[in-house]
Amino acid sequence: MGILAILVIVLVFYYGQGNIYSKNCFKKVSADIKFSLNGVFEGEEVELIETCINKKIIPLWWVTAKFQVSRNLIFIEEKNQNKGNDNYRRDFHTVMPFEKVSKTFKIISGKRGYYSVDALELHSGDLFGLNKIIATYEAKTHLYVYPKLIVPQELKIKFKSLSGEVITKRNIIEDPFQIRGIRDYYSFDSMKAVNWSATAKTGELKVNEYDFTASQEVIIFLNVERYNAWDAEFVVEEAISLAASLITQYLQQGMKVGLKVNGYNSTSGLQISLPAVGGTNQNLHFYENLACLDITEASGPLATMLEEEQMKHNKTALWVVVSHYFGAELREQVTLARNSGYDLKWIIPKNESTVVELEDNRDSFVWEVGER
Repeated sequence: MGILAILVIVLVFYYGQGNIYSKNCFKKVSADIKFSLNGVFEGEEVELIETCINKKIIPLWWVTAKFQVSRNLIFIEEKNQNKGNDNYRRDFHTVMPFEKVSKTFKIISGKRGYYSVDALELHSGDLFGLNKIIATYEAKTHLYVYPKLIVPQELKIKFKSLSGEVITKRNIIEDPFQIRGIRDYYSFDSMKAVNWSATAKTGELKVNEYDFTASQEVIIFLNVERYNAWDAEFVVEEAISLAASLITQYLQQGMKVGLKVNGYNSTSGLQISLPAVGGTNQNLHFYENLACLDITEASGPLATMLEEEQMKHNKTALWVVVSHYFGAELREQVTLARNSGYDLKWIIPKNESTVVELEDNRDSFVWEVGER
């Protein structure tokens, strides 16, 4: 009789705990996952933070957190492992009553792009594995990986030839009573512009950034056309880095910058066309759009875009074309624009095996690209 009673008690406990746990396992439990930053540059580190909070008296004996993230975000502890198309993370936790547990993953942003984690799944079960329970929590965290910027020293010589004469021609007068902001000192800055108070506070040279009575406008035309599907992707990525770097430099020079790309924003599905704006605080808007640029398909030939832009008859702007593609129709349109009075510079990124031959090589610059 004693053995039977013990058996009954064990069975009641066995099925009872399973039933109670199944109904209450994820009650008053919250879970989240988020990136520590909204955006970073390619190659920089960022953290992904996973959190689970249990606000009830029943513990989570065991819980497995699962989520999926692009393989282009490389978990540092696994950077030498090939994990296929995506990273599927599984992490084990025990969460006691009224306890918060979290785990931080250090990640290297391996490639330009827009990345998101849309959901975090929690898997759990009772003490004996009788029941398995799954709960899904909406995450909706995202990360912009901006194009890698080319250091100013590498751009220095060619950037001077791209912007020096424009600065000379634009006839701008700085208004010393309208300070737009404070920024880092660059070699081209006058010592008269140094803000000594900000310099003393930070320990680094800072200069005042003034508004201008007028600003030169620069339009960057970025081409994602390819000759064929086997074109080297790293050359197109270098073109994007060049565009981002030039935008940064021009904005720091006090110019207004616009961006036109024959490619689509992967999040909005719209072709990227940003009107000319001024101020270094505009950098982020350009970076985010370039992070989202889908290079798998061009929206149309860049030659057509240049032809349409000529119809606006805005000859005061400097045009800077960044295109590794130099097909006949594009070369013809570039020559036509120049002959029509447009100030057009052309940067051609190329790998070692590509030979660049142009009939009209005025203001054209070849940029050698090493494989990333």
